[in-house]
Amino acid sequence: GYTFSSATMVLHMGDHAGTHVDAPVHFDERPGAMTVDQMPLESFFTEAVCLDLSHKPLKSDISIEDLQAAITKAGVTIKPKDTVLLYM
Repeated sequence: GYTFSSATMVLHMGDHAGTHVDAPVHFDERPGAMTVDQMPLESFFTEAVCLDLSHKPLKSDISIEDLQAAITKAGVTIKPKDTVLLYM
């Protein structure tokens, strides 16, 4: 059900993003916190939606109302575990 394309317009990521996965055990010292090898593979392959916030100035606050308006404009539904990309 997926359509694949090699077309990419632009993708900006911080220098820390995409370099590794911080497993829950990295932040949670309680016994039983998951290590990366215990995390389900499904956590790393998700559906994604992109919300257009390009009208917002960079480094400005993004309100809940801004996000709700972008969701409505895009005509999407954000489901649990979806990846949400913000187009700035």
